[in-house]
Amino acid sequence: MSITSALFTGVNGMKAQSEAMGVISNNIANVNTTGYKAARTLFSDLLSQNIGHNNSQVGLGTQVQKVENQFFGGSLQTTANVSDVALQGDNLFFAVANLTATGGPAPVTLPAAAQLTRAGAFNLDALGNLVNPDGKNVLDDAGLGLSYNPATFGRITGIDSTGKITAVDTTGTTILAPVTGSGRIGLVRVQVPTELQKGGGSLYNSSTTSGTPLVYANLAGAGLSPTEKIVANSLESSNVDMAAEMVNMIVTQRAYSANSKTITVNDQLTNDAIQMVR
Repeated sequence: MSITSALFTGVNGMKAQSEAMGVISNNIANVNTTGYKAARTLFSDLLSQNIGHNNSQVGLGTQVQKVENQFFGGSLQTTANVSDVALQGDNLFFAVANLTATGGPAPVTLPAAAQLTRAGAFNLDALGNLVNPDGKNVLDDAGLGLSYNPATFGRITGIDSTGKITAVDTTGTTILAPVTGSGRIGLVRVQVPTELQKGGGSLYNSSTTSGTPLVYANLAGAGLSPTEKIVANSLESSNVDMAAEMVNMIVTQRAYSANSKTITVNDQLTNDAIQMVR
């Protein structure tokens, strides 16, 4: 293994630790982001180089193998907004789309336009559509948008553990049926949530390796356990563990400094070799 190779090993280590620090910084920045899921950095070693005559091997450094999202649940925070909802169940999500979704009897596969989220800060817009803060329509248990007639809509009075919405008209006495959608917020299960791709705005996109998301009509007899449910008047907090992130930051910083030191030492060895030749 040459001195030059050792220099590149140190550079690879610094680059990998720098990327890991970026992941940690993003976790800390989103500690108060509703529904945010912390990420962690997984490393792998680079191909080794054979040296000597007995097939001895020396590694050539490390690289970031994968940045993996961790989908264990965050704590639930009670709110005063009845349309705020949270999920119990680590691989369950809400689905949102820009009113382009269509579907059939549940369970159905989601339309390509749909995105998934754990952030349940929902409200009705001026057109009577149940939307997320970005204005994307919340999908029901058949992959359709939930919409009420704004001329007669009064307010949402409750959302039960299956996602069924109860709303009344402007008089506050008559139960109001939705214009479109079943009136029940859809629950989506993802087979491999760690393979979802972040889409920004606390949204996730399905990938070829995350499995086919399924929309469930209700909690009974649809492949969901009794502990998996919707909780109204609540929002799911970020699952970032600040203490763990601070420890990870220190460890990453020390690893970065150590790799930097190897570059300094190898540079000195190179300088000594040049001086000896002279």
